[in-house]
Amino acid sequence: KQLYGPENKAQDKYGKSYGKYFSTVTRQLAGSIIIPVETPPGTYYPTVRLKVNPKTGAIEDAALLEKSGDKMLDSFVRKGIGKVGSIPPPPAGLDATLDITLTLVRR
Repeated sequence: KQLYGPENKAQDKYGKSYGKYFSTVTRQLAGSIIIPVETPPGTYYPTVRLKVNPKTGAIEDAALLEKSGDKMLDSFVRKGIGKVGSIPPPPAGLDATLDITLTLVRR
């Protein structure tokens, strides 16, 4: 059973005051991920845990907390995050470890 999805995203646990930050980060991450043509049409909600440098935003480690349900897409999620390299540094009040649910749509 998936813990996170369209109604309950991992970043929601940080509070609404960080909404703009997470919106920017999720857009950046999702934009770097290529959805393979073999992935069936649908909406996928992989959740990643990023460890970032709090000063530079460099992604030091990334792991899938919850898989998308499509094995090939999961490997593309990992590759896409690796391509990003860094995100905006977390604002004051956030740790260097961030859990983020992405929304990926294959039409």
